[in-house]
Amino acid sequence: AEYQLDAAKIAAFGFDRGGQLAALLGATGDVAELEGTTAGAASSRVQAFVDVAGAVRDGGLDAVKYVTPDDAPALIFHGSADSQVSTQQSQALIAALKVAGIESTLDMPFGVPHDQGQLLSPVVMQSIGAFLAHHLQGAKLTAGLSPFVSTPPVTYIDPVGLDLLGTQFRLYPTPSRGSNTYASYRVYLPPDYATNASRRYPVIYFVHGRSVDSKRPRSSSKQPMKCTTPSCR
Repeated sequence: AEYQLDAAKIAAFGFDRGGQLAALLGATGDVAELEGTTAGAASSRVQAFVDVAGAVRDGGLDAVKYVTPDDAPALIFHGSADSQVSTQQSQALIAALKVAGIESTLDMPFGVPHDQGQLLSPVVMQSIGAFLAHHLQGAKLTAGLSPFVSTPPVTYIDPVGLDLLGTQFRLYPTPSRGSNTYASYRVYLPPDYATNASRRYPVIYFVHGRSVDSKRPRSSSKQPMKCTTPSCR
């Protein structure tokens, strides 16, 4: 009231340790023991947060452990060539947020190190601006701001390693990338696949683009795909 601020339109935005703090603000607004004891104090809940290369699981509080379905929407950026803060930090956070059903995006600019200047490129700043305008001012979200995880194909393992929507999550070795390396995929099998060994089934390989991942819903086409070949009738 003193500064005439709207407590329902506040976002947190930080880099490195600031990113960790932003993530904590986004995830712990409902945690009573972290709210302090000042009588009549305003809630620390924020309506959105932007985490840029934050070490969200380092030292003390772990934002991942506090994620619940009512947390704030998130936008996360983490350079794929970051040697100071592992990208596994951001992947753990995005996995927890997506499993909880939080509107969240992880973008990993390829070849970018742990450098705030390189991470906050003009394109990234436009995405952040659109994200904050949408969640704080109700502006229409631009089509370019994908709600799906984007990771470099040479290092990609889907951070949400769960069986989702009837699909099974699996890993396979990729020796061409080095020893003990893996990539991930999802497979859907018909309900009678395991009990009908004599039947031959058609196979469809869906290869997604860099800006989405294997959890993206199927096309919303009004016309369902039909099988017309003898092998799948």
